[in-house]
Amino acid sequence: MTIKMKPAIRKDDAIIISIWEASVRETHDFLLPGDFEEFKIQLIKYLPLLDMQLWLDDDVPIGFSAIANQKLEMFFIAPPYIGQGYGRSIMAHLFSDFQWMLMNKMLLQLDFILNNTLKSFRETKEMTVVNHILFYI
Repeated sequence: MTIKMKPAIRKDDAIIISIWEASVRETHDFLLPGDFEEFKIQLIKYLPLLDMQLWLDDDVPIGFSAIANQKLEMFFIAPPYIGQGYGRSIMAHLFSDFQWMLMNKMLLQLDFILNNTLKSFRETKEMTVVNHILFYI
């Protein structure tokens, strides 16, 4: 695992949207049928407003993060890389590289992030929406 961060540019939007789509379809089984398309529309509008980072392993895109106003707004990992330690590793990079600690309330649920308690998250059918964009590690 050799993870590196690349500041995303507009040319990377298609990759970011692809990662988002795959991750949401794989992990957000609680969405209603029309939710996915509505969130995708919002995502496309929202991307230009964020400081986007594309995360790579051996130059292969594996995920992305987005920061606005010193807050982590989005963080998604492509399904083939979920559960392999990439999320933890990228979070460590974010903390050390950006030297910021202001985080939205979703990130304060560190037991979810660090201990991968997705099962209990799904069982409660809670959905966290950050500026109309779903967040998942």
